Amino acid sequence: MAREVKVEAKKVRSEEAYVMLRDSILAGVYKPGEKLKFENLQADLGLSVSPVREALTKLTTEGLVVSAERKGFHVAPISLDEFMDITRIRKVMEPMALCDAIDHGDEEWETRILRAFHFLTKERDMKRSTPLVYNAKWVEWHREFHCALNAACPSKQLLQITENLFDQTERYRFFSASTRKTPRKTHDEHQAIMDAVLARDKEKACKLLDSHLNKTAENLKVVFQENEKKSN
Repeated sequence: MAREVKVEAKKVRSEEAYVMLRDSILAGVYKPGEKLKFENLQADLGLSVSPVREALTKLTTEGLVVSAERKGFHVAPISLDEFMDITRIRKVMEPMALCDAIDHGDEEWETRILRAFHFLTKERDMKRSTPLVYNAKWVEWHREFHCALNAACPSKQLLQITENLFDQTERYRFFSASTRKTPRKTHDEHQAIMDAVLARDKEKACKLLDSHLNKTAENLKVVFQENEKKSN
């Protein structure tokens, strides 16, 4: 019994390290390309080396952290080319999943979408006064909303691909939002997509989703171009 408790406690600490480190990377606390030293992470997270190592390994599989022999762990670099490549693939795969979900979705699926949007709205309202501050709860419900849209898709492989691609873009999304000068009505975009999906209008839903992804890409292009001008 004692052994089982120890194993469970170890899992909890590893998950805690993973969540805190992932949130910190997405929020830009640890910058792209920054070396992640164990002693610093242990101090920052208040955890021992074992859960920190497990968290870094998990984040490596998700593409947020990279590792190299004798060089240790680093925050994965970001580039416009990589983001545009991810976006291009998302624009192909996500409409496929969304159309399948609309074809197969039931009332439980609709309820999940509505629930996610409800909590996304609550978190949006709570952070309106400081819209560019990283909000872990908003990020959580934002992910759940996009996952819920596709959840009725019967292909587990397709769902895994779309969720992985979404996770890879989160750091870019926050990078874009934190440097954006013109406010974006993201919430209105989400509602329009949801309304089209619940109306079972596949063509409209896919067009709105494509526009949603394009706007993020356009914003990020501007950010990278401005940063390039500053460095020249």
